[in-house]
Amino acid sequence: MGDWYLNLVVVAAFIVGGIGFPVVFELRRAWRRPREWSLHTKVTLATTALLLFGGAVGTATFLLTWFDPNLPAVDLLFEAASAFGTVGMSTGLTPELSAPSRVLIIVLMFVGRVGPITFGTAVLLRPQQQRYGYASEGLTVG
Repeated sequence: MGDWYLNLVVVAAFIVGGIGFPVVFELRRAWRRPREWSLHTKVTLATTALLLFGGAVGTATFLLTWFDPNLPAVDLLFEAASAFGTVGMSTGLTPELSAPSRVLIIVLMFVGRVGPITFGTAVLLRPQQQRYGYASEGLTVG
C-alpha cells in the first residue's frame, strides 16, 4: 500500500493494457503529431482521459471533502466509491456526514444502481434533429 513505485507500475499497466496495442504503436510512431492520429486513437485517448479524470473527480469525493472538510479524504473516497458501486461497505463514517454529503451519497447509490448509461440516456434523451454525420474512418472495437 505504501510502495508508490509498484502502484504506479500497476496503474500504468492497466492504462496501457486498456488502450490497446494499436493505440500504443500509433503513439510510438507519431507521438508529437496528433493531427496524424487515427480516429480510433483519438477516441480511445479521449475516453480514457474522461474515465480516469472524470471518475476521480466525478465520484464527488471533491464535493464530499468540500461539504465535510474535517473528515478524512480517504474515508470519504471509500464511502463514495462504495456508494457508486452499490457494494454495501462503509467505514462507519456515514452518520457523521453533513446533510448535503448524505444527499450526494444517496444520488451516487441511485446512479450506481441504475447504471450511468441508463441514467444518462433517461436524462439526456430528447428527440432532436441530427447534427452529426457518420465517421469517415473505421473505428476498432474490442
